[in-house]
Amino acid sequence: MSVHPSVAFVPLDANLAEVAATWVNSAADVALFAGPSLSWPLVFEQILAVVHQQQRNVQVLLVDGLPVAMGSVQPMPCAVRIGWVLVDPQRRGQGWGRVIFTHLLALASSDPHADLVTLGVYEQNLAARTLYLGLGFTDTDTRRVLSVDGTDWVSVEMEYRPTAGLPGS
Repeated sequence: MSVHPSVAFVPLDANLAEVAATWVNSAADVALFAGPSLSWPLVFEQILAVVHQQQRNVQVLLVDGLPVAMGSVQPMPCAVRIGWVLVDPQRRGQGWGRVIFTHLLALASSDPHADLVTLGVYEQNLAARTLYLGLGFTDTDTRRVLSVDGTDWVSVEMEYRPTAGLPGS
């Protein structure tokens, strides 16, 4: 194994969607990464159908040729939305979420029609919220409540203005 891993971003295909579907093991896992856009049990055909229907640009992070994370950029009427950020459970806590998210933010920020990048994150997902705030997102104070397995989860809407420039650029 190399000291410096080889990192690449590739579009989602059926084989990669099949791998990503194995990274979730419950309805709560699906909701945490995809909100109400996907449902349990998650199968790769569902992922591909929603990608096509919602015109999502889903990127997969490959490390030394193996998929370790994914996420999507979706054009909206007046914004670009980042979503579906998911890291292989065996690779969590190693910084790959930041790597895929930074890539998605650069893609979203480069859209000439988007003055705004948005996302939703559940209140209890403190690691993700901390990452997003650290990369320049702000809390819009907009909340939505969704029921997940009979429990209310609060979704926090966040936004980022690309004109401010990417952090560290």
